[in-house]
Amino acid sequence: MDVNFHGTVGMTLAHMDLLRRAKAARIVNVASVAGFVAAPLMGTYACSKHAVEAFSDVLRIELREVGIPVIVIEPTFHQTNLLANMDQIIENTFKNGSHLHRP
Repeated sequence: MDVNFHGTVGMTLAHMDLLRRAKAARIVNVASVAGFVAAPLMGTYACSKHAVEAFSDVLRIELREVGIPVIVIEPTFHQTNLLANMDQIIENTFKNGSHLHRP
């Protein structure tokens, strides 16, 4: 949430005066298809991207009168090695005395 959502909101609001003064401003946020369809083991990521979607929707309405378009780029899932070793990572986390409770 800190990077995906709060970072997006913070940077947008920090530059709002500059955007309003610009002749041809636009806001482009990067969300994800995960903001609409959550995948297993990616709940927090999906929540953060859904929050970016909602923030962008509200901005689009609020900035319509001043002519600043809000665009959201929503890449789809790509095959990566991110989850390749997830079972081992979870097992090691519990073996090392994590505060998490095993389901």
